[in-house]
Amino acid sequence: MSQSTPRTGWWRSVRPARVLRLVRALDGGRNMRLMVLAGIVTVLVTRLYLAATGYPQIGGGSLHIAHALWGGLLMLIGLVVALLFADRTARLVTALAGGVGLGLFVDEVGKFITRTNNYFFAPAAGVMYLLFAALVLLVLKVRTRRRGGPAADAAAAAVLAAGGLTGGLTVRQRSEAMALVAGREDAAALGVRYLIAAAPSRSELRPGAGRLGSLRRLARRVVDWRFLPPIVVGVLTVTRLIVAVVFVVQAVVALAHDDQSLLGREFGAVLASALTRTAEAVLVVVGALRWRRDRAAGYRWLIAALYVNLFVTQLFNFTDSQFGALTELPSALLMLGLLTYWRRRDAA
Repeated sequence: MSQSTPRTGWWRSVRPARVLRLVRALDGGRNMRLMVLAGIVTVLVTRLYLAATGYPQIGGGSLHIAHALWGGLLMLIGLVVALLFADRTARLVTALAGGVGLGLFVDEVGKFITRTNNYFFAPAAGVMYLLFAALVLLVLKVRTRRRGGPAADAAAAAVLAAGGLTGGLTVRQRSEAMALVAGREDAAALGVRYLIAAAPSRSELRPGAGRLGSLRRLARRVVDWRFLPPIVVGVLTVTRLIVAVVFVVQAVVALAHDDQSLLGREFGAVLASALTRTAEAVLVVVGALRWRRDRAAGYRWLIAALYVNLFVTQLFNFTDSQFGALTELPSALLMLGLLTYWRRRDAA
């Protein structure tokens, strides 16, 4: 009688990274964040420039060179650099060129999804936001990646250390690489350790890194101020409740009078925002109450509310308000960063 193999966790053995034997870049998450940031900034700068200059066209007569073409060219440049070079600078160039190219390309998404090639198609902003939100989720997935096998860990550490021979290694990069081969005495681990030791320190190559470290220490002292968490929790609770009440009242009035014009052109998006903002308010209130007794549980509820805002509500917000919705994003991202930092600090 043949023995059956355990089915628990069978999917872990067929993850793409294992099947294809891919080696993760330890700085991949940082490069992805740079690409996403470059893409977002490019979209905003492009929209502001075109609005300020009256939407000029490049070309003459019937010829018009869309900036999506320049975006594709920049993404191609990023691919060429990534294929020809292997150091840290090449990855930074790829991230920047790819991000700027992606921003130029996706900025014209309204033309691609409408029959009339409408650049000003209102839901286009929501589509752009959805794309960048998906990339942010991918970045979060990369940051929380599982360790690979011994060979994969040694390879990842070796890639980072090899780039450090020319560009130097920061203290964090050096510790990350060493952690992957810690406690091992095989030839691969020993070779990687020698490679890490041979790489110069980044601060020795870039004297300005010391000033950056001072700014980081100052920022850490600010976020570690003991009165800041209750202030942030209080502000988050009050603002989410007020916003939810405003949206719900608007939706109720519009539905009671059967007048969709009261909520603007995108009636469905505003109505959906009223529902999701109500869900945010409930999560925040529960989180604030839990936070008083159990900080870890409270932070989880509060962070969940911000995730609902960033990955659901903002999609409807951008569909309705288009790029005017950007005014709400900085505060939500700042609060998410603070709450995540405090949760990890308290759990350490």
